[in-house]
Amino acid sequence: MSENNFHPVQMLCFFKETEISIPQIYREIEHTLSMVRALLKQYQEQTNYLYILGKK
Repeated sequence: MSENNFHPVQMLCFFKETEISIPQIYREIEHTLSMVRALLKQYQEQTNYLYILGKK
């Protein structure tokens, strides 16, 4: 498993830019991770689509 080291300010900016709520309690972490995973999947699909369009 790779380790990602993000500065706390980077993390705050990420949450602000994506409008995902920062988990305030432990129980909220899994929900937040699900939202981040969905956003990542959407980003990957969009960039893959743009890559395919660029190859034509």
